[in-house]
Amino acid sequence: MWVEIKEYDEDKAKITGVSWFGNTGAVFPSYEAVFTGGKLQLNLISRAIS
Repeated sequence: MWVEIKEYDEDKAKITGVSWFGNTGAVFPSYEAVFTGGKLQLNLISRAIS
């Protein structure tokens, strides 16, 4: 499992997570992460499953 930062701004970022399940497949969710009010909020943009 790992996370890649695709875009970064002062208070938000677009990130993609990658989670491999051995030979059975993987999930690739993309999120917009917004830092507001001292908290990080993740909004799902898309998800790919293989």
